[in-house]
Amino acid sequence: MKIASNSHTWVKKAFDPTPYKDQTIRLYFNVHGDGYGDLTYMYLDDVSVATQ
Repeated sequence: MKIASNSHTWVKKAFDPTPYKDQTIRLYFNVHGDGYGDLTYMYLDDVSVATQ
């Protein structure tokens, strides 16, 4: 899942890991600049993974 946003506010995002049940998954959080040389930030809070 890739998201590009500049909302300047906390945004809740969800991803259903059910198709990957019984497999090892790796979460990768990445942030990259837009090429204009300005500062780029990413904040993460309350990350959780659960399957049923």
